[in-house]
Amino acid sequence: GAGVPHITQQILCYLDARTLLKSELVSTLWRDIIEALSIWKLLVQQDVKNRPLWRSLFERRGWLKYLDIPLSKQMPSHIYPHLYHSACRDIQSLEANWRRGRYTLTRV
Repeated sequence: GAGVPHITQQILCYLDARTLLKSELVSTLWRDIIEALSIWKLLVQQDVKNRPLWRSLFERRGWLKYLDIPLSKQMPSHIYPHLYHSACRDIQSLEANWRRGRYTLTRV
């Protein structure tokens, strides 16, 4: 029915990145649904909205432009998992450098 994509999107939005990645591997149908509903984009948008470090990173990297694109002019779907994993890697690196005392304070 008409409500099925909406319900599916609501359910998939509760998944964390690891579970979402595993869900894409279940079948091509699941991968296509996740792609069609822009679940990775929604996950990235949620983290940028709710986590200040993510917001700062996306601003500094110039990645916010990818989040403001209307669905009608959607970027290739593979960019959003890539952005997500790149952000995770950068944040892990920042945190590791901070713990090791490898940082310089700069005004942003």
